[in-house]
Amino acid sequence: MKSPSDSPENGDDLREKLIGLGERSLRKSYYPELQQRLGELERFKAFLDHSNDAIFLIEVPSAKIVDVNESSCRQLGWSREDLLALSIFDVTALAGNAQAKRLVCEKEGNGERALVETVLNKRDGILIPAEITLDRMVFEDSAYVIAVARDIEKRKRAEEALAERARLAELGSEIGVALTRGGGLERTLQQCAESLVRYTEAAFGRIWIVNSGDPQLLVLKASAGMYRRTDGRHSRKRIGELRIGMIALERKPYLTNSVIGDPAITDQEWAKKEGIVALAGYPLLVEDRLVGVTALFFKRAMTAAVLAAISSVVDEIAIGIQRLRAEEALGKSEKQYHTLAEVSPIGIFYTDAAGEFLYVNDRWIEITGYSRDDALNMNLAWGNYPEDRTRVVEEWLETARKGHPFKAEYYFQRRDGKKVWLYNQVMAEKDVRGEVVGYVGTITDITDRKRAEEELRESEDRRLRMQAQLEFAAEVQSKLLPQEAPVVAGFEIAARCLPAYQVAGDFYDWQQLAPGLLTLTLGDVMGKGLAAAMLMATVRATLRAVTQEHKPAVALQLAERALHQDLDSSDSFVTLFHAQLNLAGRSLTYVDCGHGLVFLRRAAGPVEELPTRGLPLGVFSDEGYQEGTVTFEDGDALVLYSDGLIDALPELALDNRALAGRLEGAASAREMVDRLVALVPPEAPLPDDMTVLVVRCLEEDYL
Repeated sequence: MKSPSDSPENGDDLREKLIGLGERSLRKSYYPELQQRLGELERFKAFLDHSNDAIFLIEVPSAKIVDVNESSCRQLGWSREDLLALSIFDVTALAGNAQAKRLVCEKEGNGERALVETVLNKRDGILIPAEITLDRMVFEDSAYVIAVARDIEKRKRAEEALAERARLAELGSEIGVALTRGGGLERTLQQCAESLVRYTEAAFGRIWIVNSGDPQLLVLKASAGMYRRTDGRHSRKRIGELRIGMIALERKPYLTNSVIGDPAITDQEWAKKEGIVALAGYPLLVEDRLVGVTALFFKRAMTAAVLAAISSVVDEIAIGIQRLRAEEALGKSEKQYHTLAEVSPIGIFYTDAAGEFLYVNDRWIEITGYSRDDALNMNLAWGNYPEDRTRVVEEWLETARKGHPFKAEYYFQRRDGKKVWLYNQVMAEKDVRGEVVGYVGTITDITDRKRAEEELRESEDRRLRMQAQLEFAAEVQSKLLPQEAPVVAGFEIAARCLPAYQVAGDFYDWQQLAPGLLTLTLGDVMGKGLAAAMLMATVRATLRAVTQEHKPAVALQLAERALHQDLDSSDSFVTLFHAQLNLAGRSLTYVDCGHGLVFLRRAAGPVEELPTRGLPLGVFSDEGYQEGTVTFEDGDALVLYSDGLIDALPELALDNRALAGRLEGAASAREMVDRLVALVPPEAPLPDDMTVLVVRCLEEDYL
């Protein structure tokens, strides 16, 4: 042991001892807790790596993948290093989802969450349906998104299978309807074939039946899908010939999802060319009797649900074939055919000679609501409404006495109290001595037809009333237009208005204000028909009221104020040409309110355009209307028209110069109007109202 007098240790040795003491103290106090935390992190990482979900940590806003779990690598086929070099948009289709893109790429926001269906892109190019949960978070002042992707391929397949089963469930119902609807054997089988192809999504399907004259021969009666002909080289097959004939011979279904390479399918080149991969062939049997074969060819493998659906209807088709062929055979008997022709196959009943029911079919029970036991205690008059009962019974007895079939329409009260319309047909059945032994008949529920007839009558009544109102409106409107052209010195005026419907939204007008002063107007209310005609009458009356003491521009300003509320509430406007003609000065002062369809044809041939001077009435503006002036010379003609003339003949590309050319050689204003109107064939329907007005200045010799 050193004494205090011994020299002290140097500084470096002392510092090393102190550090050693500190580390030993730290290991005793902090390292165990650190090791525990590290162990927990390792367990959590192992938990994430063994998760079935692919988990990505995404940097915001770069969308770069900064961490992944092992499941991401396993599912996508990428290494961890590969994935960390990609963005989330490289391995998913999230770029097309606005919500997901906002979460990943925008800096603002925290705590947001989104659930998105998309696909994961595997390294080998395969796409996996996935459901991705996106959670946004902030860690150490940096924003990240945690994306948890779950493979939903199995769920999608299950949903598709469920949808397929739901679709196929309707097949039996449609086949049943086709077999009971009637219409003959071939038509019914064609409907069955089309239903089979549509619901099973087969490439094509066919139904052969055994030939009645040669039981060893199959005859094609129905074909649907990509092949619809029934008269080709496969229209007749011997039993035992090729695969279809073998199905008939063996009387067993033939089912394969491997047509290509199947030695039983002889035409392999055809199968490869058309892409046929599956075949479902079934013998059509009624008990042990073969009645036909049906076969469906597919361009994709058949599922168990498809096979189950086909199996569920083949027996029904076989029974239907037997029944339909029996009906055809029955129809060859003249007497039985006559009986069937006289009755409806819907609700069938049979009674004794007194009219007491002996038999009713299921459809009769459905229509009446009574049970079969109820029917056996009823007669033909049972269930008739009191107001119809006496009439129906008397008519039935009278027709029975004369030996005629009975037909009647009447109200019937069902067992539940509901009142329905029935169409009843009854025919007597007689024995060999000609005596009535019973009655066979049918009933048909015609309630819907009666209701439709009543609605049709009411609709026709409404139409006739509307027609009368429109005719009256047309008569009133025609009287609002000038009844004859004015006779004025130096000018002749003519006009004509043809409505697209019975009433028009176009109008023309003229008014003598004073000796030598005449107003002229042509207007076109937006739209056509009754609403436009009502606005037309209002505009005409307003203009007449304000033009008595005012020049055109002022008159239109006043008219616009007066019409403001009407045009605004109806969301409409009016294009208008309004002018004052000074006869002595041979001048025209005008305002064009957005109309524009006007030109001045000089006698020498040139065509002058009149510039627009304002907006249409109803298009409100602070700008006032401006007046323009033109001066007439001998033979000049002012031509006004509505857009209905242009709309009726779009193929002629009519404009002012083209229309002016049509007036060459016209001797009067009336002839000019008639020429322009005659451009539209009289039998052609007008797409819009058409109006033409012509003011022609006479030569001095005519004065």
